[in-house]
Amino acid sequence: MSTNLNQQGLLPGQIPLNSLATKTPAGHPYKGVPWNYDGTETASSYTSEVVDWVLLSLRTAPEEPNTAVYRTAALLQKMAK
Repeated sequence: MSTNLNQQGLLPGQIPLNSLATKTPAGHPYKGVPWNYDGTETASSYTSEVVDWVLLSLRTAPEEPNTAVYRTAALLQKMAK
């Protein structure tokens, strides 16, 4: 897994290194369509191992989005060697 997004300041709440990139608000990126997830997970800073955010959904029927029994946003980290 690559930490390029993190290194370039492209994760939510970071200041992008490239002046052409747009800064995004802190917190998970799943508030809007198509996810509509209202969780309050956030990160004030990122360790160097963070790759990106993920949205985890546990469902009673995997092919049916309306059967979610739990959802959470989390940080994905690269594996240690």
